Amino acid sequence: MEKLIPFFGTAREHSTLKKQLLNVCDRTLLHGISLQGPEVKEFEKEIGAFTNRQYAIAVGSCTDALYFGLKSLNITTGDEVIVSAYSFVASASCILRVGAKPVFIDVNENGNMQIENVRQAINANTKAIIYVHMFGLLENAKELQELAKSNGLSLIEDAAQAFGAGENSCMAGSIGDLSCFSFDPTKVLSAPGSGGMLLTDSTDIAVCTRELRYHGKTEEGINEQLGYNSQMPSITAGILLEKFKYEEKSRKRRIEIATHYIRELSDTKLGLPPMCSQNNHVFHKFVIRSDSRDDLKNYLTKLGIPSLIHYAKTLPEIPLFAEYKEPVNNLLNAKKLSQKALSLPIHAYLSDEEVSRIITSVHRGIKLLKNKN
Repeated sequence: MEKLIPFFGTAREHSTLKKQLLNVCDRTLLHGISLQGPEVKEFEKEIGAFTNRQYAIAVGSCTDALYFGLKSLNITTGDEVIVSAYSFVASASCILRVGAKPVFIDVNENGNMQIENVRQAINANTKAIIYVHMFGLLENAKELQELAKSNGLSLIEDAAQAFGAGENSCMAGSIGDLSCFSFDPTKVLSAPGSGGMLLTDSTDIAVCTRELRYHGKTEEGINEQLGYNSQMPSITAGILLEKFKYEEKSRKRRIEIATHYIRELSDTKLGLPPMCSQNNHVFHKFVIRSDSRDDLKNYLTKLGIPSLIHYAKTLPEIPLFAEYKEPVNNLLNAKKLSQKALSLPIHAYLSDEEVSRIITSVHRGIKLLKNKN
């Protein structure tokens, strides 16, 4: 087997930035404020300015940020929250955590919400919409904001995969009542562990989230509500601040690689992500769609090219959500994606040679599978 191409670029990123990151660790360890230190406050300030949000609250994970967001909006038992049927489990598990009902709707071929499906799912019990930017693609932001506003619904932006994305005047992290980012090690801005952030322009939501992230404690030091321990370590915030300096450069490189993939694979019968002229797709993942997905994946593995399946099941097919399963024919695109989607390596630390090797291998795999059939 040929030399393995890394699916994620984390190790290469850390090797490249080793000196800067170790300096951050030294500074943070020496001041001794392990939690809620100056790095956390500075990181919140930077990301708030980046997204033009009034408040940015760092927490332990995007999963917690989504949950805290629903709690701060008083979503509770008997309420319904509309969410995509095709996403990572955390996009909907937060709804169960507050006792509400997830209402799963179909997506388009890119994995994002279809506006008409959202409109049809709204009823008297609907209180909110969780708007997921699948794989880093931001689309239909303005239309969805208008739909939520006209129906008196809260809009929660799950921007876990879309840091740095923008569509016209809308930027990921700035949409709706509140937005949530993930800094998981696999994300485009990655922590050395877990990390997340909630962003909002609402003082009430910000105050509630700050209390929830640390045992429900108010600014006066009184534990008034049941809270959690979801603090971002100072060393995590410091490393994220350092990596943030290179975010634009990394984003441009991923878009460059994705553009090359799309151009060179356009003569195949693969389903491909849309070609984007601006930053509305930041390519957290590069996902192709193939009728022979599993066979192609196995072929690429033999050539030292890893690929991953995001996601093998729609959310209603996961046992956790069995109670809320809808008829499969209502989720046609979500079902197709779960059966056909395959993620190829894409990160800023892939070499041009590796990108070419991936493209060549995909072509060979398609040809081989075609001849077999």
